[in-house]
Amino acid sequence: MNSYTKPFFRNYRHMDIKQIIDACTPENAAAYIPFLSTDKVNIDMLHQFLIENEEKFDYDVSSYASSFRKLAALYDRLKWGW
Repeated sequence: MNSYTKPFFRNYRHMDIKQIIDACTPENAAAYIPFLSTDKVNIDMLHQFLIENEEKFDYDVSSYASSFRKLAALYDRLKWGW
């Protein structure tokens, strides 16, 4: 995840979740979204993004499965708290 820190802050730090989803591949968006402040994350949009990319949760299909699974955990925390 550290390899995404510099590109995020250089290119995407002023964007919200919709802008990142529109500007990036789903794999890069999954890596950048956790850097967003919570006020820039639309929970319903995040939920829809996860549903649309459900196949990428499978390690046999995507080398980014870990990023998508962590993003799902972030969604749960934002939606339900813990």
